[in-house]
Amino acid sequence: MDIGMGKITVDRLARQDAFARFQSTMSRRFPSLLILLLPALVAAAPGDMLWKLDTAVARTVVPGVGFTWSALGHDGSMQLLGGVSVATASSGGGVRIPLDLAPWRGKVLEIDCEVKADSISKPSRSFLGVKVMLHYRSASSGESWKQPRIGYGSFDWTRARVLVPIPPDARDGDLSLGLQAATGRVAFGKVQILAYRDAPAISGRDAGRTTESKTAWRGVMSPGRAMQEKDFADLESWNTNIVRLQLLYNAWTNDRFADTDLVAFDRWLDGRLVEIRRVAELAHDHGIGLVIDLHTPPGGRAPDETNRIFLERRYQQAWFQAWIRIAQTCRGLPGIAAYDLVNEPSQHSPPSEAGVMDLWTAQAEAARLVRSVDSVRPIFVSTEGGSPFAFAFLPRVDVPGVRYTFHMYEPGWYVAQGQNPDDRDTVAYPGVRKSAPFDKAYLRKVLAQAREFQAATGAKIYVGEFSAVRWAPGAARYLADCISLFEESGWDWSYHAFREYQGWDLEMADLPRGSGSRPVPSPEQTDRLRVVRGAMAANQRFPR
Repeated sequence: MDIGMGKITVDRLARQDAFARFQSTMSRRFPSLLILLLPALVAAAPGDMLWKLDTAVARTVVPGVGFTWSALGHDGSMQLLGGVSVATASSGGGVRIPLDLAPWRGKVLEIDCEVKADSISKPSRSFLGVKVMLHYRSASSGESWKQPRIGYGSFDWTRARVLVPIPPDARDGDLSLGLQAATGRVAFGKVQILAYRDAPAISGRDAGRTTESKTAWRGVMSPGRAMQEKDFADLESWNTNIVRLQLLYNAWTNDRFADTDLVAFDRWLDGRLVEIRRVAELAHDHGIGLVIDLHTPPGGRAPDETNRIFLERRYQQAWFQAWIRIAQTCRGLPGIAAYDLVNEPSQHSPPSEAGVMDLWTAQAEAARLVRSVDSVRPIFVSTEGGSPFAFAFLPRVDVPGVRYTFHMYEPGWYVAQGQNPDDRDTVAYPGVRKSAPFDKAYLRKVLAQAREFQAATGAKIYVGEFSAVRWAPGAARYLADCISLFEESGWDWSYHAFREYQGWDLEMADLPRGSGSRPVPSPEQTDRLRVVRGAMAANQRFPR
């Protein structure tokens, strides 16, 4: 998880709630919009247009109050024009266009349009305001709302783009254009859906295949601070054999969107390489291996959360060079277990420069560069966002020793409950949520894509992070069931995290609840710690 602790999970839940309200409002206002608009094209190469807003679409859809179609847009295509007053700002307005997503399942789409704004008020949250939003439902991953980050105020025609992976079971798709929780006037033109990436072929055995089917590594995520001798001595007493070592640049400043100074990044990396040597020696002395995790790559993130290493050439090249330097430092060191290329990588918008590799291609290139330096240690390639629901979009990487990684923070409404002071709902595990069982079978469904990917490729999988806040009722049972499912498939794992954020801390008492509470060290082992240590009893020491 990014170093905002549970903040990103909380923000994601807030976005989902707001998006659901807006989509529901559009549905109630326009109940006649039941005709699915079928894609004009089914098979297409990257960059090809699959759908566009034209007169045929406009004839089937009636905009809401205050919005209207313009027969000829500024480029000769259809436009949506309109605005929202103070009286209707809370519910918003616009249009919802149903889409048949079946021909695009398993693909990554690009929503591409132009937006013009006049006096759009500043919304209370970054995901409110001008909406160009594709929504769908998925039985495996739930509902999703994807939209580009668009500004407020007044601006001339501006291009807005967002990438949208469509799950294999996506249904009930719709595209919403309009305003939510903001006032002003807005126009949308050149609205189209493009093919970005086709469904990857994952049949056949992977270059990183393994005959090993048994979990070998059971460990923890490191704290954000420098690890000391006592940390490793205590972890040895737990029988831990792996630590995922976070390399955190500018992590505690809340300036993760502005980490753009490459000179400063290189200076920071110089220090981290010295630190790796120190910590690797400690780990080796205690029979523990380190997974080197470049948790915060150069460039930070763009406002839409996309890693800049997938947008701009200078940051991508800096990331490649950083990994060459890390591998050169680590290849001769004992106590180094593996390399984790990037933490929860995100690509919500396409590269902004020609020749820049996207999330999927760039990870493969980074793996090749690391392998050219270190021919032995495993290299972890991540699903987008570290999500268990993103294996459907993960291509095989033809580099020896590559393994695949994801993080398990599902469902967010359970594992991150109470992070927000306004969140007073208490959800227990196991239990019932919205009349549906919430239990081990539910978790098994969450992990289905990872198991299918493993079965198709024979690849080894590593769960780099998983957790539940200490005050979540049934957290120990949740952790036990997660570990049981991981080990059933022979996956390695590391708990998030060791002596880091108090909400995840296994050594802190379950109560009091909340991210703002004052945690109390437990005088005896918590039930959560007993679960994790109990599983670690099966470990063999990392080779000394």
